[in-house]
Amino acid sequence: MLPYVNGLHRGILLYIGLIKNLKKEDCEMYVSPLKKIFYKVYLVLKGINSFYYICHIDNLKSILEKGILCRNDVISQGIDINDISNKEVQKRREDYHNYVPLFFNPRNPMMYKLIKDKKKEELCVIAISLDVLFLKSTVFSDGNIGSNNRKIYKNIEDLKKLDWQCITSKYWTSDDISYRDGKRKISAEVLVKRRVWNDKIKQIYVCCKETEMIIRKTCVDELKKLNINVCIKKDLFFDAEE
Repeated sequence: MLPYVNGLHRGILLYIGLIKNLKKEDCEMYVSPLKKIFYKVYLVLKGINSFYYICHIDNLKSILEKGILCRNDVISQGIDINDISNKEVQKRREDYHNYVPLFFNPRNPMMYKLIKDKKKEELCVIAISLDVLFLKSTVFSDGNIGSNNRKIYKNIEDLKKLDWQCITSKYWTSDDISYRDGKRKISAEVLVKRRVWNDKIKQIYVCCKETEMIIRKTCVDELKKLNINVCIKKDLFFDAEE
């Protein structure tokens, strides 16, 4: 069977499956339920099954209890966190501190810089449901929000304007002209207003067994309550061994 036929067949099966599982909350989004299903299938076929939030494992217990809060709310509520962000970069992102930043691809320049500056054993990647994209106040970008030439989109149909070949790549540098501006593009973001609720957390990824055990010990009740699994996925942390 031709590759495009396989892809079409997979898309149809996904579409049918999602229609069967429509929930009441799906009808409260800013797009129609069927359009939401269409763009979920679109993202999955592009290789996007979740959005991702990178943080220090010290912050996990609070996140599992309250959800992921935007930077401004963390500060205003006096929540004590282990902040792994770059202060200079945050200055360039000030206009979006009322949003929670999620990546389409967590294997990106931010992660690469973090594992060079910190112990990768202290980091985790939280997988978030695609549902957050369809909230009324959610926006998304074609690259890192802190860059000068990024574009911000509100219309869900503008997903088609993103450079998916670059966003879903394992690396952002290449002699291929299509990867020009790759460092910015691979860091494209989904920005969720104020908070990502904990019921949108799907899974937690870590680089090693030791980190997994620490999280399972310190967050045992929260993980059980939310039915969230902790998995080792070394590739996300630029570890060749999988």
